[in-house]
Amino acid sequence: MNTYRLTRLALLVAASFSLPAWASGYHFGTQSVSSQATANASSAEAIDPSTLFHNPAGLTKLDGTQASINVNLVAPSVKYENAEAYYPGGSERVQGAASGNIRPQDVVLAPHFYLSHRLNDDVALGLGVYVPFGSGTEYQHDSVLRYNLNELGLKTIAVQPTVAYKINDQHSVAVGLVAQHTSANLRQYANFGAFPPLRRNGFADGYASVEGSDWGFGYNLAWLWDVNDSLRLGVNYRSKVNHTLSGDAEWKLVGTAF
Repeated sequence: MNTYRLTRLALLVAASFSLPAWASGYHFGTQSVSSQATANASSAEAIDPSTLFHNPAGLTKLDGTQASINVNLVAPSVKYENAEAYYPGGSERVQGAASGNIRPQDVVLAPHFYLSHRLNDDVALGLGVYVPFGSGTEYQHDSVLRYNLNELGLKTIAVQPTVAYKINDQHSVAVGLVAQHTSANLRQYANFGAFPPLRRNGFADGYASVEGSDWGFGYNLAWLWDVNDSLRLGVNYRSKVNHTLSGDAEWKLVGTAF
């Protein structure tokens, strides 16, 4: 009985400290070549200017003026087949392509640039220009899924000037401004053929195309602690950045879908 109670207590304590798992969504997970070698476990590494993204307090560990330029090549290949869709309010299937590639672009470039400069023994400056978020999905114009979603794109680039300060040999802190420019586009088809005078599904398609962009601002705080010669701890906090996108919308009638 005592063993059972201890086990149950241990499980309850462990559950109270557990964290939920969150999907990364549109986040682009790789920001530097050096961090890729450590599976992005770089919050306390501070070996090149890309520490500005993972923990900008690490800028105080770098000497002189340094630059890190990285370009990630992303080759997405996502295909679908045997897709089915039905017109609203009935059992009639949507006519069109039931298979294809949802990302026709073969290679996507994701550049990242970081610059560090040691101003004096205690102060270091940094500048980062990187891609934190991005996504792209596009079905064929005649896909059977066109009424749900035909195209969705998101591109974000961030500019982050940062100042790092070495408090003493063990502790360093940093603060940075994060300026993000985000642009997005959405295209979705509508079945105008269902309305008079045609009343023939799929024979008078149209689509709405929406594009918008916005600048948003946030901040970054970081702390680096050299516990001893063998252990270093790092903490990095990024505030949320809100975007209110504005732009243009277009409705277009393309006539017969096929």
